[in-house]
Amino acid sequence: MTKVTVKVIDAIMGKGKTSWAIQHMNENASEDNPFIYITPFLDEIKDRIIPECKASKFAQPEVHIVRGKRQNKSDSLKALLVEGRNIASTHKLFSRVDREALDLIKLRGYTLILDEVMSVLEPLDVPEADFKAMMGHDVLRIDEDDPIYQGSIRKLMPGSTMKDVSAFRYYVDLAEMDRLVLANGKAMLWLFPHEIFETFRDIYCMTYMFEGQIQKAYYDLFGVKYEYFDVQGSRDAGFKLVPGVDGRDTEMNALEMISGLIDLIPEDDRLNCVGDEPGALSLSWYQRQTPAVIDLLRKNLGNYFKHKTKGGARSRLWATYSKFVRPLEGNGYMSSNKDTSAHLAFNAKATNKYRTRFNLAYCCNVHLKPEITRFFDFHGVKIDEEQYALSVLIQWVWRSRIRENKSVTLYLPSSRMRGLLHRWLSGEFLKSKIS
Repeated sequence: MTKVTVKVIDAIMGKGKTSWAIQHMNENASEDNPFIYITPFLDEIKDRIIPECKASKFAQPEVHIVRGKRQNKSDSLKALLVEGRNIASTHKLFSRVDREALDLIKLRGYTLILDEVMSVLEPLDVPEADFKAMMGHDVLRIDEDDPIYQGSIRKLMPGSTMKDVSAFRYYVDLAEMDRLVLANGKAMLWLFPHEIFETFRDIYCMTYMFEGQIQKAYYDLFGVKYEYFDVQGSRDAGFKLVPGVDGRDTEMNALEMISGLIDLIPEDDRLNCVGDEPGALSLSWYQRQTPAVIDLLRKNLGNYFKHKTKGGARSRLWATYSKFVRPLEGNGYMSSNKDTSAHLAFNAKATNKYRTRFNLAYCCNVHLKPEITRFFDFHGVKIDEEQYALSVLIQWVWRSRIRENKSVTLYLPSSRMRGLLHRWLSGEFLKSKIS
C-alpha cells in the first residue's frame, strides 16, 4: 500500500465540515469501502453520526460481556473491525489502537475521518531517579532493531527485568503499546505512532488553523504528507471539497458575524490591568505570583460575574490552569458544584455540556509546553505559537452558546490573548492554503 496523503480540511467553524463528512460517508460507505469516524465528542456519535448515517449502520465500540467475560472497548473495536463494520469512536480510544487493530484496518481498507486534531505528543514528567532505575536495571531498553525510530528519537521497549516493576508499570505498559520514545537520550515522551497514518486507504482531517497545531509539526517531523482542502456548499445544495482554496471571502464574512456575537470587556477596563504585561497569566506567571496578586485576580473574576454580566451561575463559564482553580473560584462560580459547575479546562474541546453558557472568563495566556517547543526546535520544525494559542482559545470559547450563533460576554484579562483575538477577528490570520 502506498503512503497516504492526508487531506486536511481546514475551515472555520460552521462551514459544514461535519455535514460534508456525513454526506461523504452516506454516498461512499460500502462493504469494500468501510469508514472509521473519530471525534472528541461522544455526543457527536450518538446524536449525529449514527442517526444521520442510518444506511451505513455505524457502530460504536462498547463494553460487553461475551461468554461470561468482560470485553472492553478496545476488544469491541477489534470485533467490529473483523466484521468490517463502519465505526464511530473517540480520540481517546483511537489513541490506544494496537498492532492487531492496525492489521485489521489495513486488511479491510478503511478510510479514516478525523474530526479535529489529536493529542499526538506528550512529555512525561519522569523523576531522574526513576529514569536511571528503569534504564539502568533494564526495565526499559532502546529497541535497536526498530527500523523507523533512529537518530535522536528512539523507541523504548520492555527490558528483561520483569520482577518488581510495579512502580514503573505505567511506563512498561506504554512501551508494550509502542507509545514510549526517548528523545535526545534523556526525555521520555508519549508519542502516537506516525505509521498509523500509513495504515488507512484514505485519511481526512477536519480542523481549523492547522498551521498552529502540534499535529502539523508532527506530520512535518515524520514526513507524513498532507494537502489542504476547503469545504463549500450547503445542506440543500450539498457539500464538496475544493483543493487548495482558502475561502477567504466566506471566512471574512463569518469573522464579521462572530465579532458581532462577542462582547469583549474593553481594553481600558480596570479588570484588565492584572494582565497588561505580555507574559501575564501564563502558567509560569501564576507560579511566580504572591497570594495577594492571585487574590486580586479572584476579586476581578468575581466582580466581572456579579457586576459586568447578567444571568445566574448557570450562565457562567471560566478557565484557568488546574492548580489555580481553587485559589480563584468564588461564590457563583464554584468548580465543585455539580449542578452549576462553571470551570472548564482551558484547553477543552471535547464537550458540548456547556453549550448554553454565555458569560465567559478566560484567565490564561496560552503557550506551548517548553518541552514540546524544545523537542521540535531540536529537529528543526517550527510551530506557529500565536496560531496555537489562538486555536486553543477559540476551541474553548466554542464550548459556549456561540456555537449556536448566540451572543456571549468575554472577560479576557491577558493583553496578549486579547490582541490575538482582535487580530483573528480582523482577518489578519487569513492566508492561502494552496500547497
